[in-house]
Amino acid sequence: MGCEQRFPRASAMAGARLVFVGRSRRGSLPGPALHRAPNLRQYPDMATPQSGSLRLPILSCPALVMLLAWCGPVAAQDAAPVAPPSAPPVATPSRPSAEGKEEPAPTDEAEPGEEVEVTMRDGRRISGLFVSKNPQQIILSISGIATPFPIESVERWRVLPGVDVRYAELRAAIEDDDTEQLLQLAEWLRSRGRLDLALWELDHVLELEPTNARAQELRTWVLEQQKVVEARRAARAGQGRPEEADSGFPLLDEAQINLIRVFEVDIKNPPRMIVPRAAVVKFLDTYAGRTAEGKGTVPATPEGRELFMRQRPADILGWFFALRARELYGMVQVLDNPPSMRIFRDEINRSWLTNSCATNKCHGGEEAGRLMLFNKKSGSDASAYTNFLILDRFKTSDGLGLIDYPEPARSPLLEMGLPHDQAIFKHPQVDSMSQGRWRPVFRDRNDEKFLRAVEWIRGMYPQRTGYPIDYAAPAPKAASPDAPQPR
Repeated sequence: MGCEQRFPRASAMAGARLVFVGRSRRGSLPGPALHRAPNLRQYPDMATPQSGSLRLPILSCPALVMLLAWCGPVAAQDAAPVAPPSAPPVATPSRPSAEGKEEPAPTDEAEPGEEVEVTMRDGRRISGLFVSKNPQQIILSISGIATPFPIESVERWRVLPGVDVRYAELRAAIEDDDTEQLLQLAEWLRSRGRLDLALWELDHVLELEPTNARAQELRTWVLEQQKVVEARRAARAGQGRPEEADSGFPLLDEAQINLIRVFEVDIKNPPRMIVPRAAVVKFLDTYAGRTAEGKGTVPATPEGRELFMRQRPADILGWFFALRARELYGMVQVLDNPPSMRIFRDEINRSWLTNSCATNKCHGGEEAGRLMLFNKKSGSDASAYTNFLILDRFKTSDGLGLIDYPEPARSPLLEMGLPHDQAIFKHPQVDSMSQGRWRPVFRDRNDEKFLRAVEWIRGMYPQRTGYPIDYAAPAPKAASPDAPQPR
């Protein structure tokens, strides 16, 4: 097909996609540098796969040469070749490889979920995730909404190249000191799961601008996403955590720790979090039309869904909580410990719990009875969250929980740390050669450590329903096989 047939209107030519083949100053991509790119907001590839946003860049002469080269062999013969500039090689660190499998040639066939681009007869270019195609229409998922396009209105459509190919094209078009566009590129990579490449670009931006707040924040998000990905990968592979391998004590993994964080989020004072678009789309699809007390009705219209997706992550999580959409909690990534769990880790677990209760001669050793705690790396999240879950699930011989959430000061966990003459629930008397003599943790109920422990419990979410976490607490050798184990 000739170039005039493929681009019959000026508007269509103005919206055409460009391939920038160039050499970055960092020396990692081959080819000549042709042209300083327009702002990346003008490229359809820089939108998320669900965005469907339209981009109409104004083409300069070098860009038009590349456009004609893409139109076909006839147009390519008329385009004068551009000689590569001579430049000395630059020694730079190697960026993560963006060269994967060889990209397939454009085709009219697509698999559901692949990113495709539709060029309309009026010149618009729309990208989205392929859903289906029949003789009457092609359907794309745009912003999570299945959107049909009549075949008679479509000039052509194609499967877009993979992320690695488009990254190479886009990166070659950006100057190494253009931090604004590099940040856009990093976000584009993050949204498509190429966290290694996103981190590479963010580190480069921070080399240029060490105090760039946007780069620092985005880098934190990428690092946290990498942790979640690695934890899920390890869980699928059946690998234990390093601490567990060293000690033999089973610890919670990153995904389980994240789930407890989600349950303990205070919506009025939320930590930083990421609610992936896929989780929001699934929520809207599942709960459309349902009414949440104090919030309203989950929108079902395309306009309402789009407005819903623009809310803060904490507000969206509030909807999840209101409708108890627990199947989605694990998809939310909470980047910081909630305040209550931060107090537990730093002032309970790291302080008196491991130093007084979880020593090798007490609840951290083989003579621990039914309650055994982890007494290593007390400042780590793995240690703190594992010990917390054990305490949360443990029942005394009378069937009482160790933590009294409605009345924190009456918690057996705290009472058993008081002197016997002040305690309602007294710690069993221990006085032996192997375990030594038991000593109280707190002087009295006005002890600062006691008060901070009360504050920790009071800060936990009060309506306890239990965490959907599969975890079996260890039993020390001294425990009778018939003794009740933590639930």
